[in-house]
Amino acid sequence: MGGWSVNQLSRTGSSSARQEGASNETVAFGRDPEDGGCLLHIDLVVRWPDVDPEIAAPLLEKADSVCPYARMAWQGTPTTITPAS
Repeated sequence: MGGWSVNQLSRTGSSSARQEGASNETVAFGRDPEDGGCLLHIDLVVRWPDVDPEIAAPLLEKADSVCPYARMAWQGTPTTITPAS
């Protein structure tokens, strides 16, 4: 997910998005409080020097909507599990 900020921010089409930035990602594995199953929690912190937070916020929302990692998390990923022969 380290490429998220560079890839997705550049896809927003904003000249501000082309400035240098970085992101820190944290992925935690835990239990789903609803059913006790497994759950992943992902936090992204984007550092975008010299970009006003009021400009950055809507661009980050737009980037989140086109990011394949975010879409995978929100929409799920088709998965097939089969025993090996």
